[in-house]
Amino acid sequence: MSIREAILDLPLIGKVRRVHAIEHATITLLSRRHPNVNMAGRSNARGFWFYGKIDEDELAKTTREALSR
Repeated sequence: MSIREAILDLPLIGKVRRVHAIEHATITLLSRRHPNVNMAGRSNARGFWFYGKIDEDELAKTTREALSR
């Protein structure tokens, strides 16, 4: 196993990568529905922060959809 693979296999790194994937999926879904809204996100092992003018309920619903996909 290479050093890169060993680092990527660390539990904390894996968790951050999974959360980051959910963040990206959520923003992708939202940007398809709201193409003219600027949005961004930041991830860590505890979750992600969303920046943009989207209703909180829609954000939560879309995040659940991203998780189910």
